[in-house]
Amino acid sequence: MGNVDYRNNIIDTVSRQLNGDFSETLTKFSYLGNGAKNFLKLAQSPNYLGYSREILLIDKIRPFLTQFEELIDLGPGDGRKACKIINQACNYLAMDISCEMLEIARHNQDAIDNRVYEICDFSDFVQLRQTICRRTHVKSRRLLMILGNTLANETNMEIFLRNLGQLVRNDDCLLVGMELLCDTDRILLEYRDEQNCLLTVKPLEAIGISTENGVLNITFNELMNRVEEWFIFTRNTIINPYVGLEAGDKILLSVTHKPSLLEITEIFRNSGWTTVAYELVESQAIFLLRATGN
Repeated sequence: MGNVDYRNNIIDTVSRQLNGDFSETLTKFSYLGNGAKNFLKLAQSPNYLGYSREILLIDKIRPFLTQFEELIDLGPGDGRKACKIINQACNYLAMDISCEMLEIARHNQDAIDNRVYEICDFSDFVQLRQTICRRTHVKSRRLLMILGNTLANETNMEIFLRNLGQLVRNDDCLLVGMELLCDTDRILLEYRDEQNCLLTVKPLEAIGISTENGVLNITFNELMNRVEEWFIFTRNTIINPYVGLEAGDKILLSVTHKPSLLEITEIFRNSGWTTVAYELVESQAIFLLRATGN
C-alpha cells in the first residue's frame, strides 16, 4: 500500500488560492510521508489536550455505540480510539489519504479482527462512495467516525456533512469529535506548538518550498471562530514554470473551527443531521448523529 503522488493536487490548491479561492486548504496533505510521525509527536505534546480528552469522551458515550455491526473510520489517527469503540463482532474499515497514517493505525490495532485499510481522500465524495460501497456489507448497521477535529478542518463543515449524509442508510450514525470555543490564548498555544508547526508546513515541503522562503503565521479569526495557519512569503518563489509566488503572497495551510455548542448544533441541523447524544469534557465534545429522516 503506497501513497498517491499528490504534488500536482497541492500545486493546484496553491494556484487557486493565489487567484483568491480559499475553499480548500492543504491540511489533508500534512500527514503524508514523515508528517505521520510529526502527528504522533504532536499527540504526545503537553500542549495538545484534545487527544486524551476525546479518549475520555469515547468511554462516556460507549453505551450508545454497541449496536453497530460495522465501523467506518475516516482518518483513524494512531488507531487507538477505534480500539476503544469496536467489538470483535464488528467489521472495521479505516480510510486515510496517508498510507503512513494507516500503517500506524494498523500497528496499534492488532487486536481488531475483520479490518481493512484503504487509501482514500474522503473529501472526494465520489471516491468515498466507491470505497464504502466496495468494502461494506449491504445490510449491516454502520457507524461512521470522524474524530480528532478532522471535521473542523473542513473550510465548510455544513457542505461536508450534507454530502456525507447522502452516503448513509437507515440506522447508520456518525460519531464526531470536536474542540469547542474556549480561551483563544490557550487554543493558540496548542497550535503554535513546535510539532504542530512542523506538521502544518509539510505540504509546502512536498512541492519544494522551503520554510526559509517565508514565515508561518497562526492566528484566531474572531469573526469565523477558527484557527487559521497561513504561510506568508518573504521572498519570490518559483514552484514550476506556471506557478510563482511573490513576497507578500499568502497560502492558507489549515483552518480549524472552534464553534460554540450552539453553533455546531445549528450546523448539524442545517446540514440534515440530528444529535442523538453528546458528551463534554472541558471544551472537548463528542457527538453521535443520525441523518434526518433516516
